Amino acid sequence: MLQPSKSTFQIDTKTVAPLMQIEPTSTKDKDRTTNTKASMVRTKKRTVLVDGQFFEIPYFSANGERGIMRRNLTSNIFSKIEEADGGKMGIKELQLYGSGGTEAVDGIKGLNYVEQARLRAINPFISLFGAGLSDMDGKLAICDLAPNIQMSAEEMKKMRFIGMTYGVRFDDTGRQSVLSPLISEDEIASYMKKLEEKRKNDKALYKLEDEVKKLQELDKEDKLSEKQKEELFEKEVKLEEDKKEKGLSYQQVFKAEHINPGIELFSSIAPRAGHTFTELEKSMLLYGLFTLSQQSIGSWGRVGYGRLAWHVKNEDGQTLFKSTPDPRYTFTCHVEWTKEGEEMLKPFDQWLENIKREDLVF
Repeated sequence: MLQPSKSTFQIDTKTVAPLMQIEPTSTKDKDRTTNTKASMVRTKKRTVLVDGQFFEIPYFSANGERGIMRRNLTSNIFSKIEEADGGKMGIKELQLYGSGGTEAVDGIKGLNYVEQARLRAINPFISLFGAGLSDMDGKLAICDLAPNIQMSAEEMKKMRFIGMTYGVRFDDTGRQSVLSPLISEDEIASYMKKLEEKRKNDKALYKLEDEVKKLQELDKEDKLSEKQKEELFEKEVKLEEDKKEKGLSYQQVFKAEHINPGIELFSSIAPRAGHTFTELEKSMLLYGLFTLSQQSIGSWGRVGYGRLAWHVKNEDGQTLFKSTPDPRYTFTCHVEWTKEGEEMLKPFDQWLENIKREDLVF
């Protein structure tokens, strides 16, 4: 009789700091709070139906989780190999293992099932994550980190899943916006008082700059009269003076969404249909989850965003490890391993201890 599937790893997390994963948005979005044309920077959201009502809930994508784990494992594996033999990994291997964006040197397209099974037994990393653009798929299936929605519509309305961060878009030389987050509402109030005048200054500067460029182009083509050449010279002088006095910059307040601290997010890992994990593959995944729990994830991690407390369990719900960030130190975590977790880690530790360069090259 067929048995219902189980998640190999059950992952419970709680946001300790705001968590953001930026979603592309329209440049026509407006910030209604500040009544400016600043774009709303949105976090990823999905729509769910609860008690006949639609709600948007934020999440962190499974692709983001998978990508971080992949890069962390690649770094650990390659550093072990380079430390052992003193050589550097090639660009093909770096791309294949680090991002999955290419194939190995000789390619591995057209492998039949038996050949794939043999390669999976030799190379657990490729078995889990796949081999780039070839037909070698990865066994790994990950769910998005998302809130539990097993609650009533009234409870959903009370949940404050999403918070806001204010910041400034600016660039002092070109006109490409740069996000500078984390300014307080008091700073916004002060900044908004100056914003209108600054925009007038910037607009005048940009207009003058465009006029100068047009005249300069015509001058190169020898299409300016003497009077226009004098006008060009005067405008060039004025532009340089105005730049020094006011600074050629474009700024605007923006508002960015993030998942609030204190929100519980859940994920799980299981093999894709038709596959099963070996003990070594489970061990490698557990180590990948451990590395994931030790860092900030998502956007703006350098300013303290993306810190989570992790509780990773096996398919029977037994705890493997817990990792909780120390509130005093951004990059310090308190980790608790159980006996079950330590035992599961052993196959990967042994494999990594004895790995050789030829084990990863096709």
